[in-house]
Amino acid sequence: MPVRGTDPRGVIPEILAHGGKAGLMFGPEQSGLDNEDVVRADCLVTADLNPDYPSLNLAQAVLMMAWEWRVAALAADARVVSPAQQERATIQEREKFHERLEAELDEGGFFISPEMAPAVKRNLRALFARAAPSSQEISTLHGVIQALTKRRDRKKSG
Repeated sequence: MPVRGTDPRGVIPEILAHGGKAGLMFGPEQSGLDNEDVVRADCLVTADLNPDYPSLNLAQAVLMMAWEWRVAALAADARVVSPAQQERATIQEREKFHERLEAELDEGGFFISPEMAPAVKRNLRALFARAAPSSQEISTLHGVIQALTKRRDRKKSG
């Protein structure tokens, strides 16, 4: 699952902290996002709606998020970023790590059942999404993978 859930207004400071460079995912009106998309999200946004009318159509959801983003951008200096937000690993860093981890786990025989591999990979991605690793932590994890695979490769050749 994503790092956390929040309301539309609550997620906007995080978007602004990244200089306004963010992607928003909206699922189909009938079903919402699928699990593959949800585990890639940094955050889930939910709106506290009228209980008599508890859903939004896609256009309403997009308008609500765009409105909150625009209002906050006009009121805040989007160039000020907290140190904690600066050091969080980028999507590309996290994706590269996940791809490497999954490839090395596959090479090492971790996925005994091919049918379970997608669910296990999704669970691993969700675990790391909740941890919200920094760039330095992602680099450390790459070092861990390197050390483990080097040892495995030495055993194969020796």
